[in-house]
Amino acid sequence: MELCNGNVSGWPAAGFLEASPARGIGSQRGVATINMYVRRNTDSWIGATDRLGDPLHPFPAITVSVCNLRPDSIGSCHITATDSTLQPDIRLNYPSAESDRVVAVKSVRQARRIMTAKALVPYAPEEIPPSPEHQSDAEVLEQAGNIATTIFHPVGTCRMGDDPMAVVWPDLRVHGLDRLRVVDASVMPKIVSGNTASPVVMIAEKAAEMIRRAPA
Repeated sequence: MELCNGNVSGWPAAGFLEASPARGIGSQRGVATINMYVRRNTDSWIGATDRLGDPLHPFPAITVSVCNLRPDSIGSCHITATDSTLQPDIRLNYPSAESDRVVAVKSVRQARRIMTAKALVPYAPEEIPPSPEHQSDAEVLEQAGNIATTIFHPVGTCRMGDDPMAVVWPDLRVHGLDRLRVVDASVMPKIVSGNTASPVVMIAEKAAEMIRRAPA
């Protein structure tokens, strides 16, 4: 979740999700972030945006980011047709798990407490969306959902394992198919607590070694 100084105005939900691999492509975890924005009464602060890629706000502001690195919500990713050019049906479903909703509410409250620190008093931060009038857990959760957004890094749609729910074996061979492996973030059984780029490089290096050692 991300929060901003002063006025709070935006919640990209940033938690990881996992989807069941039982149907279609398989299980999926993705990151979501909550962004709260705070307006500052000074010209020296960096600007903020409501969403990643949006233009900066016309006033000085900062963003306080909170990210749920171990979400429990489960989404899905299903093949919709035999035509590979058609997009799959992806439903992240966050925050469907009660534990993730609790984290979202606590994150907003923690960000609000941080913005009351004595060191920030001279800047008189003002909360923008979700805004201070939203105080109950239900109100905070609703506002968090309104301004939340994914920060990408989905994984798990082809998770590895030797159980019926897995898509590839531990050596990354696809169940039921010969001479086909999946080598990317989709094979991760769980999301890592960080960027997926470096782990994918490790997976690729390990896969290359297994392929070289495999019988012709």
